[in-house]
Amino acid sequence: MEPVHAPMAQGGGRSPALLLELRRNTRPDHARVMAFVSFANRPGGCTEYREFLAIHYGWIAALDRRLQEAAREHDLPFSGRRLPLLDRDLFMLSVPPERATIEADVPAPRSRAETIGYLYVYEGFRLGCRVLARQARALGVDPERGAGFLRGLGDGTGEAWRALVAALGRVPPEEHAAVVASARALFERWEEWLRSPGARVAQLQRASGVHAG
Repeated sequence: MEPVHAPMAQGGGRSPALLLELRRNTRPDHARVMAFVSFANRPGGCTEYREFLAIHYGWIAALDRRLQEAAREHDLPFSGRRLPLLDRDLFMLSVPPERATIEADVPAPRSRAETIGYLYVYEGFRLGCRVLARQARALGVDPERGAGFLRGLGDGTGEAWRALVAALGRVPPEEHAAVVASARALFERWEEWLRSPGARVAQLQRASGVHAG
């Protein structure tokens, strides 16, 4: 299966060196997060899909808030909050609100470089969700009936990613390590959240057979 987080250059231009560094260094982190995305690999995976959305609610709520503030402060491209789409999808799929009310513990980025690292993970997840949208469609879930979060900005998703790639190309070499470290730290927190009781991982394990190690 193609990755849920798909940070690739688009438009035919040369990828910035920082983008290549990020892709290379976060590959193992991405693979660990992918272990929790089971609906795309299971026949009739509607239960797993509902759990995927519910578990990500607290994660997206935290990142929406942190990045809206930090991107504005550092004049960086931010494609907009995703929580309203997730709210609507959960409602359409009849997921009880009480299963998606705890917010993940995501510290505010402390610098421009850290903010860019966060944005790489956040916008890459938005881009990669287009792959998962095709899998959801195979389950009979379309953007109007529970897959709006995966569809995201539609055709605008690629444009948002290109804006971030352009920002990566403007980061001075001496700040590359800080950006990579920030992205990896956020991936680690993402995995911790997916494993945490607050994210309702127990329900995910029962539905999909994924077991935290």
